[in-house]
Amino acid sequence: MCGLRDVLQLMKLMQSHTLLHCQKIYLLILIQLWELQSKVIIMKHNKLFEYAVLFIICGITYYLLEVLARGHSYFSMLVVGGLAGVLIGGLNNTIYNWSTPLILQQFVSMLIITSLELISGLILNTWLNLGIWDYSNQWGNIAGQICPKFMVLWFFVSLIGIFIDDFVRWKFFDEDKPHYKLF
Repeated sequence: MCGLRDVLQLMKLMQSHTLLHCQKIYLLILIQLWELQSKVIIMKHNKLFEYAVLFIICGITYYLLEVLARGHSYFSMLVVGGLAGVLIGGLNNTIYNWSTPLILQQFVSMLIITSLELISGLILNTWLNLGIWDYSNQWGNIAGQICPKFMVLWFFVSLIGIFIDDFVRWKFFDEDKPHYKLF
């Protein structure tokens, strides 16, 4: 038997482990969430639970992407990635429909991620002085926390978040099967 508490404990373990261990823990989390699927069907109208699942999956996915790209990450990035996933997913479920071009969804998602990066950067790097990232040597940066180069990256990374959100809502919460319009 598993529950969200077990998933959260596994998420905490990821912070101090290597990439290989993180991948194994990620798979364990996905397996536990899949086992929760039978319970989810009963709770499919519980939006708080739905957003909690999306937060966990998107947060862990972003954390692992950062470990792959940088060789390490911080627990706070799991939180920022989860929040970005929930906000992007919220747009998918409230404002967008299947006829909304994927490119437009990515553009708005890029703006959301960049805004979160600025806010979290000002809190984590400037106010708390954690030094998680510093773009001050990048062209067009604002306070060393955001820059155009990474905005372009977020445009492409947001596609992963959009696909995850749609897939999770389809498989776990019995919503529409994803289909997309590029332009």
